[in-house]
Amino acid sequence: MVRASDDSWLTYNEFLESALRPLQSKVPTLDGTRTYMAYHDVLNLSALIHDLEQSAPDAPIYELAQQGQQPEVVKAFDLQSKTATLHRALIEFCCIYLVVLLHELKGTPTKEFNVGHFCRDSNLAPRINDGVLLAIHCLYVFRNKLVVHHDLPRQAAVHWSRDRERRLMPAPLDLQMRDEDRAVLEQLRGRYGSVPGLQSLTNDFNLLDKLFHSIPPWAAGKWNPDRTTIDEIAERGGCKSPTADETVRAICAFTLSLADVVPFQR
Repeated sequence: MVRASDDSWLTYNEFLESALRPLQSKVPTLDGTRTYMAYHDVLNLSALIHDLEQSAPDAPIYELAQQGQQPEVVKAFDLQSKTATLHRALIEFCCIYLVVLLHELKGTPTKEFNVGHFCRDSNLAPRINDGVLLAIHCLYVFRNKLVVHHDLPRQAAVHWSRDRERRLMPAPLDLQMRDEDRAVLEQLRGRYGSVPGLQSLTNDFNLLDKLFHSIPPWAAGKWNPDRTTIDEIAERGGCKSPTADETVRAICAFTLSLADVVPFQR
């Protein structure tokens, strides 16, 4: 089984021993098979992404083009497109897993109970580590506003860092940001100036991305209205996704954290 170097990415046996069974000890009605199969889909998609990445050319596409290696350029674009599709699917299946897990912990409620509901629940969300809650909230919003819903015209893009980390990077079709959004981002920059690296950013889209992945959902024991604001701007302006590895690590860390929160009130 492919896994990240970070121990919070749980393999099959680790998921059973470290996550599922401790949760079942507190919520005996939890359907272990249903929950595990949802997580198994996540592991399968992660493995497929890893396999495709391993078959990609070592050189960046622009270098292949400069060298006149047209067949390799075509192959690289094809692999990039397929990997991006699987990355979007991974985000979707991570959120499906989370809904299955939360429903099981909630006692299969008649009303939907998803990550968005959890993150705004004053009895549950503040009991989760701030970093874990932020990561899972960002994943949920990215899935809802930038992967599944296509209310705004966008262009799909993929961002590769120098160390070959891949992130989805949907952007406005015209690559323009609204003036009013730009002004709000500057206000938020002033309020969250202590975030490392924030003050040095000069590109509006980089500033949006940094704030999206930094502003906490809760502040002073209450839902943070700045979180709602940045989520709305990100829907219009786009931002980078977590990497595939970060996506899996986020749901694993959240799953492990739930042991301190269950059983939920029914």
